[in-house]
Amino acid sequence: MRVEILPSTRIAAAVVVLGVTSAIASCSSLAGSAGQESPAVSAATPTAAARRSDSTWEAPPTAPPVPPVDSTISPVSLSSPTAGAKQALEACGAYDRAPTDVDRAGLIVSADRAPDYARVTPSAPQLAMNAGKPAWMVQFRGDWPDAKTGQSWIDATCIVIDGEPGFYSTGPVRDLASGKIVRGYYPVANAPSKALPPIMP
Repeated sequence: MRVEILPSTRIAAAVVVLGVTSAIASCSSLAGSAGQESPAVSAATPTAAARRSDSTWEAPPTAPPVPPVDSTISPVSLSSPTAGAKQALEACGAYDRAPTDVDRAGLIVSADRAPDYARVTPSAPQLAMNAGKPAWMVQFRGDWPDAKTGQSWIDATCIVIDGEPGFYSTGPVRDLASGKIVRGYYPVANAPSKALPPIMP
């Protein structure tokens, strides 16, 4: 089941993600205001049938500059990953997408350091509950539409902790009905200071 965080008029009730229903609901707005605790979060990959783009869609905003790559993180290969990397890639649905859609990936030493690499906040329930644990991060490139929710998350980030993935709308969000961008890159007080290594073939 895909657990989608929607605008306040469509917030779904009784959703349990990582056993913390109330915590997830607290960060459920896609309005993109500075007071939002974390980007929209999902616990399942978008539906495969909706993974397409439309030439009539509004162009997304320009991506922020990429910070320097963290040289302490080992690059991940799509074709010959380590066992841990493969589990993370599969959990994030990376093999369901074109290789060019997978942008960056790597293992960080502590989940609470994820904001150093992506536009997420430490208050996100998955990160807050697992601070100090190692986490795999997989960053995607481009649109990832989901017909079930009527949205497309652009340049989304997947974080895997203890084998459990969480998807974050770190990039712009598109409304599929209109093709319009309804939110830009997730606003954070401090932009990421490091980048994960680019994905390897």
